[in-house]
Amino acid sequence: MRLQSFNVSSIFFISKISPNISLSLEQRNLDSRFQKTGVGLKIKSIGSYIDLGLEQRVDEEYKIENDWSHISKDIIAYTDISNNPEKGWKKNISFKQRIKKSNVNQNYNYSLLDLALAWKNRKSPFSCVIDLKKEEILT
Repeated sequence: MRLQSFNVSSIFFISKISPNISLSLEQRNLDSRFQKTGVGLKIKSIGSYIDLGLEQRVDEEYKIENDWSHISKDIIAYTDISNNPEKGWKKNISFKQRIKKSNVNQNYNYSLLDLALAWKNRKSPFSCVIDLKKEEILT
């Protein structure tokens, strides 16, 4: 399997609110490829942040003579809320929702929820990590 990928992301550090843009390209074995573009905002405060945004993903497959056929066009919305104090409990909640629009009979809309908790104190030999994930495919 041959895989080629290209990822670029830019964050504009303006103040507590930082806009960002992203672009990802990937091609597999010269027979399928996707392009993902996105925009978002990161809102920071002391020890925490909120990251939210929208992405569009377009999947294509190779037909003949350098002709690519459109397979699906997805819209992905995400949010990530994180609190990272120097001591004690770190908390991170991530939510992602994808709405898939496909030419083929594939509706793989999904939602993903990730809750991560971690406790760490530099003076203590004890640490604790709890990571809960829930993924749901909506057909």
